[in-house]
Order: sequence, then structure tokens, then C-alpha cells
Amino acid sequence: MKQNGGGAIANMVSMVARVNLPFNGSYGASKAAVLSLTQAVRAELAAQKTLVLAVLPGAIDIGMGKSFPVRLKYLQKK
Repeated sequence: MKQNGGGAIANMVSMVARVNLPFNGSYGASKAAVLSLTQAVRAELAAQKTLVLAVLPGAIDIGMGKSFPVRLKYLQKK
């Protein structure tokens, strides 16, 4: 990208990086780390005209929550 005069990087994160959910501590921490890395790299590459973005999609029901009944019950209250 430096040789081409810039570019863009998009990292997929998750809203869990900013919204704490019970029983998701390790998942949330890993997503917060990716968000922090994105912000650091954005600052480092700004002078090289490289855009660095984080995409934080919300919850999508794909059935995984059914294996975690306590977590699912909490999410249904929200």
C-alpha cells in the first residue's frame, strides 16, 4: 500500500468490543483487543494515506446461542 500511495484496511470486530455481556468475557476481551489494534494501526498509517477502519456489527441469530441457555435468556431480556 505504501508503494501505491495508500489504501484501506477494514477489520471485522463486534459490538461486544464495546458492550459487555455476561458469560462473554474472553470473547469481548479479544474483540476489544482487535479494536485497540485497529486504532493504533490507524494512527501509525495515517501519514501514508492508508485508511484503517473497524466494522462492529451487532448480534445475528445463527443458532449458536441455543447451546448457551443462560446467555440466551439474558439476551432475550434486552
